[in-house]
Amino acid sequence: APKGADELLAAYAGREDELLSHLKKMESKQDQKAEIVSLVAATSPGKSAEELSAAYEGREEELIKNLKKMQTGQMSASQLDLNKASIRNLVDETAPGKTADELLSTYEGREDELLKNLTKMKSKQEMKSSQRDSISSIVDEIKPGKSAEELLATYDGREGELLKNLEKMKSKEELNSSKQASVRSLVDDTNPGKSAEELLALYDGREDELIKNLEKMKAKQEKSAVKEAELKAAKRVRVSTLVDETMPGKSAEELLALYDGKEDQLIKNLEKMNSKKLVKDKANKQQSVRQLVDETNPGKSAEELLAMYDGKEDDLIKNLTKMKTKQDKQTDKVDEAKAAKRASITALVAETSPGKSAEELLAAYDGKEDELIKNLTKMKTKQDAKIKKQKHAEIISLVESTNPGKSAEELIAAYDGKEDELIKNLTKMKSKKDLKASGKKSVTIAPDATGNGSDKDARRRMVEALVAETNPGKSADDLLKAYEGREEELVTHLKKLKKSKRNVV
Repeated sequence: APKGADELLAAYAGREDELLSHLKKMESKQDQKAEIVSLVAATSPGKSAEELSAAYEGREEELIKNLKKMQTGQMSASQLDLNKASIRNLVDETAPGKTADELLSTYEGREDELLKNLTKMKSKQEMKSSQRDSISSIVDEIKPGKSAEELLATYDGREGELLKNLEKMKSKEELNSSKQASVRSLVDDTNPGKSAEELLALYDGREDELIKNLEKMKAKQEKSAVKEAELKAAKRVRVSTLVDETMPGKSAEELLALYDGKEDQLIKNLEKMNSKKLVKDKANKQQSVRQLVDETNPGKSAEELLAMYDGKEDDLIKNLTKMKTKQDKQTDKVDEAKAAKRASITALVAETSPGKSAEELLAAYDGKEDELIKNLTKMKTKQDAKIKKQKHAEIISLVESTNPGKSAEELIAAYDGKEDELIKNLTKMKSKKDLKASGKKSVTIAPDATGNGSDKDARRRMVEALVAETNPGKSADDLLKAYEGREEELVTHLKKLKKSKRNVV
């Protein structure tokens, strides 16, 4: 970022001539750059101003000269007239000492050079006017002892030098004012025992040393204040902790307000109170330990453990509580496992009907539930195998009656575990087959003529009795309808079912 005059003067203190030389070179370079840009815009040489500047770096005068030649060759009569008009206006504004006609005659063919010189003259005159305004403004601010007019008359033609001197003077005054303000602020912060004015008078010309001393004093005071605040905060924390432990009847804030500046005495009183409370708490903790030892039976007596954990009763209580929790969980797991076994035994008893109730068996096998489950499972396996064998026999019989297109062995393999579904399907098939066969008969036997009506009633009563005993899943009427004309076969199946259930029981 550009720097202001004050910053540059501070940076080049004692080397102002070098700074002035640099600024003049910079101004000259900027003028050349502006002139190149203007000439390129006027002549359109085929390359941009940046390209030409890069090509002629360090030879800008040569570039300007070439562009001017090009411009001279390109300049039309109207442009020349326009330049002459500009020259006349500039002559009127700058009053260079010669008339416009005299200058145009002298610079014939070099009107652009004349225009440039007059423009520079105008710029310098405007700068001089600006410098005069700045000088007047600074003189009003710093009051150097002479008026602006007197100083301008003395430095006529050297206004830049005058402005530079006045800016230095202003900068120095501002710096002194800033230092004095810093001293006053530091005196307010540190309260060193003397007023700011007294110290400024003592350190006149050595304000930097005074500021350094006051800043050291302030840093030391701040460090001390931090330590004091930390110590006070630590005491507040200690008081709060003791109040939580002793519960003296007042809050920590109330006690700190009462003992403001006497926190050490407050802490001493609370620690005495806490010591008494700790004795009482220890007795309570010992009682808790004894109770936990009775409940957990850890292998050592309460007195032995209390001697080992003297001063660490909280740790002992924590360990014993963990042990109790673990033991309780183990007990719960045992109870849950036992409950699961009871449920399994109850279910197996319901399925196998071993001749005794679940409660009787559980009482007989108390503590040996796994053995009981094993025996009942074996019994169930045998019963399931026997029932499955009976179902297979029924399937073979139905296959022989219905001839479904597959052998009994194939169907049994396909419906393994779903024998009831297979029997149902084959029974339906047989019923349909029997119904179809009965529909083809043209002669119906009169029951009363042969005496078969009474036999049929007797079979019906037998079927109803067997259905009541075996509960096969269908009513007597449904079965009789399904086995119409094959009542003897139905009776045979129901008797087998009755026998199988009796054997299971």
